[in-house]
Order: sequence, then structure tokens, then C-alpha cells
Amino acid sequence: MKAKDLQVGDIVMIDNHPRKIEQLTKRKVGYHLKPNEPRMHYERLHHVSPVIITADFLQQNGFMKHFSRETFHDEYVRLGKDRERFNDEIVTVCLWDIGTLIKVNHQFKGYVKNIHTPMCPYIHQLQRACAIGEIEIEIDWNIEGISNTRKVYRFEHATNKDLGLWYMRDGSDSGYIHKLNLSSKEMPMGRDDSHYVALSGNRYHCSAPDRETLLHWFSNDDYPILRDNDFVLIEYVVSEFKEDGPQTLFTREGVLSRKQIPYNEW
Repeated sequence: MKAKDLQVGDIVMIDNHPRKIEQLTKRKVGYHLKPNEPRMHYERLHHVSPVIITADFLQQNGFMKHFSRETFHDEYVRLGKDRERFNDEIVTVCLWDIGTLIKVNHQFKGYVKNIHTPMCPYIHQLQRACAIGEIEIEIDWNIEGISNTRKVYRFEHATNKDLGLWYMRDGSDSGYIHKLNLSSKEMPMGRDDSHYVALSGNRYHCSAPDRETLLHWFSNDDYPILRDNDFVLIEYVVSEFKEDGPQTLFTREGVLSRKQIPYNEW
């Protein structure tokens, strides 16, 4: 992540744990391991990643699940700091398949704002939306079980790490999916170009959200071809990613682990 995208008070992920930024420079963030801890710890910004908002996180932070008769989807609603005295501060988060909507409504000050974010919105985006609307909500960043990682799967060349079936690592066409004449050659796959860049500035790469989806993209006849051309099935655990239709995009900088799946398990 970059310093311009953050501010003091933001909740971010450091070493796979949510932390609250207490100090911020162009290259580092300062944070505490526990609330009210006197010692300040520091981490470089390229090791800092955003924390994804989940339904569990919202409910653990006082948002009430509500089914909207207007959109026919679940919404998560929370009243602001003055909710016991007034009903003038309302924050609503809609986690939809096509994207996410954060609605901030400060009736007393006449402020109404709809903020559209990607399918995987981040906690610091929610904090920023509330700050713009002058609504104060306390966010518990020390909740046990908050995770910002997931597994993704893709076929990669065993020795040429830059070679992908659709694209090279730099986003240029590889043409290998057509060269090998695989059954999924006509399947549209999002291009790894400047449109697929994370908030951190890192380039996104294509993958499947689970092994079953990836194997569904290929036929049984494809597997021997992939094996004979030195392609292997890789399972990644990543911390920087977003959902994009049938695929999951991830960055190399957000890779926490890499494991090769044996051919007999394809």
C-alpha cells in the first residue's frame, strides 16, 4: 500500500493480523500489538495490506443484518455514535455479488452519500466514508479470527515463472492457451493490464477461487497436455486479492505460501 492511500486511525493487515495505524510516514506505519500498549511497532508499507470487510466483521462491530425489500438483498445497518439519543446517523453496507455499496446518511447535518467500491471493500474505505459524513463509529480491530487470506489456484509453468497460459507475468499475451489447443482457449479471461491493479499499485494476476472451478475450466484431455508441457497446478495462499466474476485476482506481492498439487490429484 502507499502512504497517500492511508491515514492515522486506519485498520490494515500487518503480518496477517489487523492493526490500527498510530503513526504514518512515506515508508512506514507505526502500530500497537494490543490496545493501549505503550510500545510502538513499525512496519514498511510494502508489507501492509488492506483488510477486507466481511459479514462477520460487520456483525461483530454492531451492524445489524437487514433484508432490504427495495434491493432484495441483505444489508448491514448501524446507527452512529448518537444512536441512543437521535436517529440521525445511519451507515449501511451492502455486500453484493456485483459490487459493494456503502451508504452514509447524516440526517441532522443533511448529508447523504452513496459510495460504490469493488466487490471486496476494505475496512479503511468504510472508515473514510464515515469520516466524510462526519459519523463516528468505533471499530474493534482486535477481534479474534479476522483473516484477510484465501486460497487460489492456477496452472503455471514449472520452470518459467513468467509464463502463464493466457498472459505473461508482465501482462502481455503468452498465447500458450491457443498453442496447446486446450479446451478453455475461447474462455474470456480478464487481462492482467493496468485495469487490474490493486490499491497498493501491485499488478493483479488471474486464478480460480477453488480447485473445482479451475479443473472445470479444463477437460480430462487437457491434463496430459499440460503435464507434458511442464505446466503444474499451484495452490497459493494470498493476502491481496479481489473477486472478479468467475475468477479471483491476486498479486504476487500478496503471496504468503505456494504449494504444488501432485498430478494424481488433478
